[in-house]
Amino acid sequence: MGHSAENQEVDDILQDIIEDDTRAGVIIDKVRRLIKKEQVEKQSLDMNEVGVTISGLVQTEFVVRADICRDTARTGPSPRDR
Repeated sequence: MGHSAENQEVDDILQDIIEDDTRAGVIIDKVRRLIKKEQVEKQSLDMNEVGVTISGLVQTEFVVRADICRDTARTGPSPRDR
């Protein structure tokens, strides 16, 4: 049984949320270690991976903002925006 396009979109959104949550958890853990003055393990950095990660974050933000713009264009600005 195949997924409809709508189901695939929901699956993609959920996967983005999971990936964002994982990244946030890693960052929070590193910040906690820095605050506690714990030894932070230094690692080599793959700049290609950094670029892909940033691209994914920017793309997600762009999609969210594009949806907001479409909704505003369709319904007009909210009373608080006037």
